[in-house]
Amino acid sequence: VMWPCAPSARVPPRGVHRGLPVREPQRSVTSQPSTMNLFALAHHDGGNILVDGVGTFLGARDLAGAMAACRTLRQVLPDAVRALEGFSRRTTTDDVIIGLVQRFPRLRCIDLRDGDKRTDAAITAVADKCPHLAELNVWHCGNLTDAAITAVADKCPLLASLNVGDCGNLTDAAITAVTDKCPHLASLNVGCYCHLTDAAIETFEERRPGVRIHRGYS
Repeated sequence: VMWPCAPSARVPPRGVHRGLPVREPQRSVTSQPSTMNLFALAHHDGGNILVDGVGTFLGARDLAGAMAACRTLRQVLPDAVRALEGFSRRTTTDDVIIGLVQRFPRLRCIDLRDGDKRTDAAITAVADKCPHLAELNVWHCGNLTDAAITAVADKCPLLASLNVGDCGNLTDAAITAVTDKCPHLASLNVGCYCHLTDAAIETFEERRPGVRIHRGYS
């Protein structure tokens, strides 16, 4: 089941692209370190990227190859990419995430679920670089602490959906920050949230009665 970043989008298998001609980048582009760095990150990690106006997902490797081969795409795509999802549990490191959010500042939906190697550094970068963020899924990212979620609450005022289920290091402090600083929040998943107290949930429900809270396993 895919997390619905874009309801109308059908997600092709990893590495499949639609809508853009893609060719492998030539060795001559090694003089462009930022583009090659993106290609290297995408090559070792097969996530999907949603491009605004294309209406479907592109494989990260394909998009990076297209950007490496075409100057126009390098100029246009950074403002067109809207969503990232489908990254590997074991190979997607903080550097991968940081490299992507630095290049695509208009991201609205980021799904980093089930990430053994995600830490506060990646989520703090998301908060710093993605002011338009509306949906964030960090389910089962067990290395995250309250500082990461607090940073998102502080710097992403448009956040509407947050999944922090099974993030074992989070405490009431993270939920308090979300309660206080996310006025547009409509959905919150805190399933298997080990250190969340009933008091924090009751406070959240009293102050944010319109928000859907999910406490199950997902």
